[in-house]
Amino acid sequence: GILAGFPMIDYKVTILASGSEVELALSTQTLLSNLGVESKVVSVPCQELFDKQSDEYKNKILENNLIVSLEAGTVSCWYKYLKNDGLPIGIDKFGKSAPYKEIFDNMNLSCNKIVSLIQKKLRK
Repeated sequence: GILAGFPMIDYKVTILASGSEVELALSTQTLLSNLGVESKVVSVPCQELFDKQSDEYKNKILENNLIVSLEAGTVSCWYKYLKNDGLPIGIDKFGKSAPYKEIFDNMNLSCNKIVSLIQKKLRK
């Protein structure tokens, strides 16, 4: 199969990220797991290469669950992957200045805020 060797898990959440956001995604995954929510992190370092993959492959990666994208910038590039009313989390506002952890927290890019947003979305 496409993902031979990977356990079959009923994921509730798929978290897409690239670059520095992957670490944030992995920390979010750990926190979700501690709350009993199965999730997977997909690093998408190059959307153009991901887009060239077969539909079978892309559909397996982007299963029918809640898809969340994390972006320390504008989220518009992730909308094409956010099936079933996904959750884009990022910074679409400019002109803010502070240490990055303060900006991230203020813009919902902290693990606790991301998990809170995911929990609200899963309850709908």
